[in-house]
Amino acid sequence: MSEEQRNQKNRISDFVKGGIEESKRSLSAIEAEGEKLLKHLLEIADRYFPEAQRKVLEEMSAEAKKLLTHLNTVIEENTRKTIQRLSVPTKKDIDELNVKVKKIIDEHLTRRLEKLKVPSGKDFAELRRQVLTSVEDTVQKGLQKLNIVTRKEFDRLSKELSELKAELSASAKTQTAKRKKTPASRKVS
Repeated sequence: MSEEQRNQKNRISDFVKGGIEESKRSLSAIEAEGEKLLKHLLEIADRYFPEAQRKVLEEMSAEAKKLLTHLNTVIEENTRKTIQRLSVPTKKDIDELNVKVKKIIDEHLTRRLEKLKVPSGKDFAELRRQVLTSVEDTVQKGLQKLNIVTRKEFDRLSKELSELKAELSASAKTQTAKRKKTPASRKVS
């Protein structure tokens, strides 16, 4: 089917749908006006006509309601048949197609995912370890080029400095204690 034929079919379909909707609105308006008219006639009948004639009007009113209901049914059936002849998809048809398309997409996606190798938790842990090692190595090399002290080196140097301080403090205490033990006579000479 050519693009022009599709466009023509769509225009016809839109025209028919518009006509159907307009018919439904008109029918609803006719029903509403008919009911108002019947109520008005019944009110007039109550005031001016004897009981026998009122019954005839009520029967006519019931028949008119049946006729409107039947007319509505006939219009809906003719509308349905016209839509079928024009091959206009119904909501049900579109819903069914959507289900089929979703199923096809899901199947295709499932097949594609099955072909992919999805890493496991162990693979992720190893990958994380490799990335961290690589980043640490790269940062370490960059810092060495910049001649900047790393945190590890700073902590190591800080620890060594603390140990040296402790040794010096201990040595100073030992020296002070030795001086105190030395007799005063030695200091006079």
